[in-house]
Amino acid sequence: MKNKNKKREPLIVTDPDSLGREFYRVYKPDYWLYQVSLLKNCHDNYASVKDYLLNNIKDVDENDFKRNLRMELHFLYFKMIETLFGVIYAMATNSNRDIWLALSFPEDWPPKYDRFLIHKIIQKYSEGKKNDIDFGRKIPCEELGHEITLLRWIFYFVCNLDFTDEEWDKNLDKIKKVLRIFAKDFSDRAEYNAYKHSLRCYNSPFEVRVGPRGSKPTQVVCQSNDAITFLQKRSVIDEHGKMRLTRKVEKVTKGFDFERDYKCCIIIYNLLKNIIDIRKHAYIEEFIGKSFTIYDLLDVDLFELHPPSARMRWST
Repeated sequence: MKNKNKKREPLIVTDPDSLGREFYRVYKPDYWLYQVSLLKNCHDNYASVKDYLLNNIKDVDENDFKRNLRMELHFLYFKMIETLFGVIYAMATNSNRDIWLALSFPEDWPPKYDRFLIHKIIQKYSEGKKNDIDFGRKIPCEELGHEITLLRWIFYFVCNLDFTDEEWDKNLDKIKKVLRIFAKDFSDRAEYNAYKHSLRCYNSPFEVRVGPRGSKPTQVVCQSNDAITFLQKRSVIDEHGKMRLTRKVEKVTKGFDFERDYKCCIIIYNLLKNIIDIRKHAYIEEFIGKSFTIYDLLDVDLFELHPPSARMRWST
């Protein structure tokens, strides 16, 4: 039987400075952009590219094929949320140099944490509770000549954009709000688990109608072109105010919005790109002095990111 309290030997890292520089030099945030664009462009330009997409495939239901593209982007969104918060936590709790080590060995690199801690942090953040990331903490910044918040340090580091104080406040406030949106989406991820563990779910159109008793329902109360249906155990709040699972099985249908998922994915990509690119151009000699794009959220319409509300449960 393993001793859980047994002290781990520290990792041996011969040249952490070299690892840090290599990470910023070769890490590609554009990986996420390519994945998102591949799915979105294949879907939106399906008529033009379907002969290539369906090559060597017979008896294809083309509507179903496009539905799969939308579903893949929906679940890519969940992967990107987890990645973003993982990088944020690594940046918030380590030096810039050690981010690769912190991401690669969470149980062995200080501060040690289990692989579910990021999920817990996201859950707490979605509920507005205190967690392991204090975005308001002040960080000394010699390059700027004054302290900045951890939130600004993570996403903008030593960059001093041509913003007024009001624009800085507005931009950082929007970042906090979109992170809350992402956290809420990820915390309600039962369909994501159903997808990644044996694909025990399906995507189909969804609609609920109501009408007077005894007559055919006519009024649509909620609908979605795409909705993930899966099974789960019903949860209840016990007498101590804690959530617990029952033995009652329920079928859940949860709608999603393909266009909204795409917009959220692009914002996550932009935030990740800021984190990496700004440090790459600050630390890596061949990139110092070269121009690059820095993203802000001043023009982001938060209303467009409001999640769809179509969600229904049936006991089985």
